[in-house]
Amino acid sequence: MSRAPNVKTRAVRIIGGGMAGLFLGLRLRQAGVEATVVESGRYPRHRVCGEFMAGAGETFMQRSGLRFDSPAFPRHRATRWYAGGHEVLRCMLPRPALGVSRHVLDHLLADAFRAAGGTLLEGVRERGNGSDDPPGTVRATGRRACPSPWIGLKAHYTGLTAEGLAVHLGRRAYVGVAPVEGGRVNVCGLFRKRPGLSAQREKALPAYLRASGLAELADRLDGAVLDPASLCGVAAFRFSPSFAGRGSGLCLGDRIGVIPPFTGDGMSLALESAESALPHLVAYARGESPWPETVARVRAAHATLFKGRFRWARRLHPFLLHPAGAFAVRLAAVSGFLPFSLLYRRTHAPLPPCTSKA
Repeated sequence: MSRAPNVKTRAVRIIGGGMAGLFLGLRLRQAGVEATVVESGRYPRHRVCGEFMAGAGETFMQRSGLRFDSPAFPRHRATRWYAGGHEVLRCMLPRPALGVSRHVLDHLLADAFRAAGGTLLEGVRERGNGSDDPPGTVRATGRRACPSPWIGLKAHYTGLTAEGLAVHLGRRAYVGVAPVEGGRVNVCGLFRKRPGLSAQREKALPAYLRASGLAELADRLDGAVLDPASLCGVAAFRFSPSFAGRGSGLCLGDRIGVIPPFTGDGMSLALESAESALPHLVAYARGESPWPETVARVRAAHATLFKGRFRWARRLHPFLLHPAGAFAVRLAAVSGFLPFSLLYRRTHAPLPPCTSKA
C-alpha cells in the first residue's frame, strides 16, 4: 500500500509495541492513517523467540520498505533435527529463512514507525482485556496469560558453532539453535516445567537442557559466551487460538494465539495478522466502514488465514513433547517417511513472491 496524504477522520490506537503492533502502525501511517502505539516497555529489548523469519514474513517486511539484504543478517537454507545427539533429519527450506533478533527487529520497526509520523508511547501500561475497548483500538499485547505446564527460555551466545536452523528433541522439550546478526547464536527452547530444578539465572538454560536429556548441547553452551542481557523466559501461555476476541477490540499476533514454536512461523504470523487487518482498518479510518463491521471482517480474515495452520500445529506438537511421540518422529525421519514438505505447507502461509537477493 503506497504512502497517501492524511485523509483520516478516525485514528487507530494500538496497545502493544511488539512486531505485530509496530508493523501495523507503520503500515497505517504509510496509508495516511493517524496511528498511536502504546508500549509498556522500552526499546531495544529481548524477547523469547526463535528469531528467524521463515515463510512469508520477509515479503511483508518488504512491503513496508524494510529490507535485510545486508550480509550481516544470515540466511538459513536448511534445517537439521537432532535426537539423542545424532542428526535424524536434514531438509532444505522452501525459501531461505532470515536470521534477525527481536532486539534489532523491534528497534528498526519502532524507528521506521516514528519516521513515518506515528506516535510511539514507551513505558506506558494500559489496563483492560479488550472487552470494553473504544472503537479504533487494536490489541497486540502478546500472549494471553493462563496456567501452563511449559516454560520458554532464550539466550544469545557467541563462540557457539551453528549451521542453519537446528532443532534438538529432548525429554518433553525441544530447542531451536539459529544464528542471528553480529555473529550471535540464538538458543530458544520450550521445556516442561521442573519445580525441583534449582539453578542461577545464567545457568537456567543449560540446567533445563541437561534435565531434558540434552547434555551435549548444554556442554556446548558452557563452552560459549553468554550475553546475560539476552537471557529471558516466558510462562503462562497456551497454544489454542481465539479468533472471536473479546468485546469490541481487535487482536493481532500472539494475542490471537501462540502457534507452537517448532513451526518457526511465529514472526511471520505476527506480520501477516497485521497486514491482513490493514485494508479493513484503513476503510474504518476513512469513514467507509463502521467499527463493528471492521472488527467482524478482520476476525473473519484471521480465521480464514490461521485456523488450518493452528490446527495442524496443535496436532503435531504433542508428538514432539511426549517421549513416545518424539521417538516416532525420530524413527519416521531416519526411515525417510517423515513428510517434511507437506507438514511445512500445512503449518505455514503460501509463499508470495519475494524480491530478496538471497
